[in-house]
Amino acid sequence: MEALGARRRTSTALKKLRRFIRAAEKRGDLDCRGRAVLGYLEGRRVMELAAETGVTRGSVNRWLQWYEALGIEGLLTAIPPGAAPKLTEEQRDELTAVVESGPLTTPVKL
Repeated sequence: MEALGARRRTSTALKKLRRFIRAAEKRGDLDCRGRAVLGYLEGRRVMELAAETGVTRGSVNRWLQWYEALGIEGLLTAIPPGAAPKLTEEQRDELTAVVESGPLTTPVKL
């Protein structure tokens, strides 16, 4: 467990991590970062966790680094930086419906 210091392995830190995982599961969040970190703290190997979660070993190591540096905050998924979307929510829904309806058999003017 050399990737994580003693302060991230205390019983209080483990309780917070388990609460974080339960809250994510209640939200339907499929993010596996918390479970991977907990698995590591329980003695599982990074390669095993990477294979189980379908990510690279580097991703699991990065999650461990983020958790070591920031605690639970380091595992939260942030909104990526960048320009605001050009389409409104309604336009995105309409575009999704068009794409999901499949190919058209007759040409349509847009």
